[in-house]
Amino acid sequence: MNAGYHNHSAQHVVVRCADSYMKAANLLISNNEQRASFTMPICNLSTHAIELYLKAFSVIAERADLADIAFQSCDVDVEEEPALESWPYLIYSEVKHRTKHSLVKAWCKVDAQIQEAVLLENPEFKHTLSKLEGAFIASRYPFEQNSHKPIPYGLAFETARFLSSYWNRNGEVYS
Repeated sequence: MNAGYHNHSAQHVVVRCADSYMKAANLLISNNEQRASFTMPICNLSTHAIELYLKAFSVIAERADLADIAFQSCDVDVEEEPALESWPYLIYSEVKHRTKHSLVKAWCKVDAQIQEAVLLENPEFKHTLSKLEGAFIASRYPFEQNSHKPIPYGLAFETARFLSSYWNRNGEVYS
């Protein structure tokens, strides 16, 4: 059990889950010898992290105890995997505006004041999300129709790293 995290908000839980995807992408991208063979997983992990960081701006948990269970499952320091029956089937009363993995749509649902703050730090952020649109699907389903576009794993990783850093510096403001 992660003592001390029982009362964390669902927003905090979603950010921690995004952080775990980011850490996994970082492990793969730091493997210089095999990086080329990891482009799809790096892109997938990074774009999933981006989506979660964006959704964290507006997520509301159904119950605090579900948030605590979810925190355990997303935390990379958990020593034991929970039993299958206690695995977190998170029910969010609302992940404001489902976006079907569209980073642009997720960004459009972020409050205007938060968008402004993010753009002050990274003026090209919205344009970058446009470049990454569809990258999650392309990296997850590479043989599906319309999934033939290049995998922008480096751009996805750098964008996820920016959001990770942004949340680390500013997360308390949005709690």
